[in-house]
Amino acid sequence: MGKTAFQGRNLGRAAKIYDAMLQDKECTIILCLTELLNRWCFLRRLWRSC
Repeated sequence: MGKTAFQGRNLGRAAKIYDAMLQDKECTIILCLTELLNRWCFLRRLWRSC
């Protein structure tokens, strides 16, 4: 996948980095969410409450 179109290369690169993080026992993985995802979750909860 790393040798395909632009986003495929990015996904392949991200997969290699993630794999290296999983292999390294001293590596700490932190979850970061984008603001767009946070807004979507907020709007979804707001819609469910109506």
